Amino acid sequence: MMHLQTLLPVAPEVVNRAVNAFAKELHLSKEAPAPINEFTQKRPQFEGDPVTLISQCTAMRDIRMKAERGSSLSRSEAFHFADVMLSVPGGTDTIHDTMRLSLAEDYDRIRTHDEIERIIPLHLPGCFTLVREGVCSGYCKDRVRKRNEDPLVADTTPCSVWLRRVPAKPVIDTDNLCERIGTAENLRRSFFKLKQYHEHEDALFFDPFDFEHRLDANCGILAKALLEQSEVPFLGYMSVPLPKKLNEAQELEYRRMSYSSVYDQVPIQAIFNFVAPIVENEFQSTSYGYRWNIDTDSPYSIFEDWRETYPRFRNDIMAALKRHPNGFHVCCDIKGYYDHVNQNILLEQLRAGSGTLLKN
Repeated sequence: MMHLQTLLPVAPEVVNRAVNAFAKELHLSKEAPAPINEFTQKRPQFEGDPVTLISQCTAMRDIRMKAERGSSLSRSEAFHFADVMLSVPGGTDTIHDTMRLSLAEDYDRIRTHDEIERIIPLHLPGCFTLVREGVCSGYCKDRVRKRNEDPLVADTTPCSVWLRRVPAKPVIDTDNLCERIGTAENLRRSFFKLKQYHEHEDALFFDPFDFEHRLDANCGILAKALLEQSEVPFLGYMSVPLPKKLNEAQELEYRRMSYSSVYDQVPIQAIFNFVAPIVENEFQSTSYGYRWNIDTDSPYSIFEDWRETYPRFRNDIMAALKRHPNGFHVCCDIKGYYDHVNQNILLEQLRAGSGTLLKN
């Protein structure tokens, strides 16, 4: 610190004289400045509709109800409402309708359109911002409050809390899949993904220590086999009966589960890392179970966290029932679903999407 205090500023002309004096000796070459790319941030989009979001989010609902009463929205309320709705399908029409209700005769469609165009490139407002500026009366859930108060975690937004973000469509080079799959780095990443997954699911039946003890050698051998498309010996499954429920006679019934060795799971996961993005593109937004993880904040997660997807599933059901109060829903389970999947059809679909990966 004392050393920094002794430093004195140098006048620009002194620096220029020094550079000019040594310019010939230094052989300075002038380069054309690199072009500055225009800032083109892409606004995140979410699946759903404005009606669902307004019915679930207190802040959006309060703003909408205020407009329906004919009250004039504050500039902050109008701005944040528009900024949120622009990330939802049909949000632009909802913005115009809300402004028309709020401004009545003062509503100007062209001016509203111009304001929307200025808002589109901006970031979505976080729940923390909405609460701080008084647009939201308070956090709707305790977990939302904790996340927004954590300085190391990104803020939630009304859309991220109540809707599902539209995943980016990954561009996969299907002609080069074998080369991408058959690398030691992909095998290493696969092992650590599995280790994290089983730590929270069924650590009792996943023993990573033997594989991890010779991690580099094991990954190298499996990578070479996958790259050369050699047959990897399959060690098989271990059948384990797990308690399921008590029947009418108060007797414990068991569900038979199958567990495979880490040596079988790692090469399967290595293939899954590259096939999953292709398959994910074909899933419907109403499918919630075991979806491929697209969250870049948790790169070692294999699937979406069910604790995040289940509330979305429940909220979508409740919102649909509110929209159709005279309708009904069916709650059922398909017995032995996976036992009756036609694997020939499944393999044909994988072949169609993965290019030469499943040619045999």
